[in-house]
Amino acid sequence: MLWIQNNLRTPALTRLFQTITHSVDRGLIWIFIAVGMTAFAATRRGGVACLITLVADSFFVNLVLKGAVGRIRPFHVVEELSPLVRPPKDFSFPSGHTAASFAASAAVRFAGYPNAALFLFAFAALVGFSRLYLGVHYLTDVLGGAVVGVMIAYGVHIALGG
Repeated sequence: MLWIQNNLRTPALTRLFQTITHSVDRGLIWIFIAVGMTAFAATRRGGVACLITLVADSFFVNLVLKGAVGRIRPFHVVEELSPLVRPPKDFSFPSGHTAASFAASAAVRFAGYPNAALFLFAFAALVGFSRLYLGVHYLTDVLGGAVVGVMIAYGVHIALGG
């Protein structure tokens, strides 16, 4: 994280990664995509699966894992690290932004839309990197969020008869 802070941060990249990270605050972009999918008969089942996945992900990550692990945010531990967004007050592991992004992307993939999912996974990876760039997560928080998100999406997929 210090390497990113000392070698990659620029005003333009900071604005870009702040925009990316804020686009998934509270899962809004993913909810918008899922609701949009429910508007069409051909994608309705996938949209519903995505919404269920997002609810399950939010519950498990924010109400179970973060409290159970209790990992302190990196900017509280690494004195030289400067967060570039308002410092979150919850625990660090796993990254909720990353988990929701990978959960929604995987839900779209499991619903049978691999081409759309490829684009969404690329965006999810940018979300994960934004959390490192902005100084609010450790790499393991982001990787853990990605794994947890995909696992939750897979579990929902199986539960819905996938």
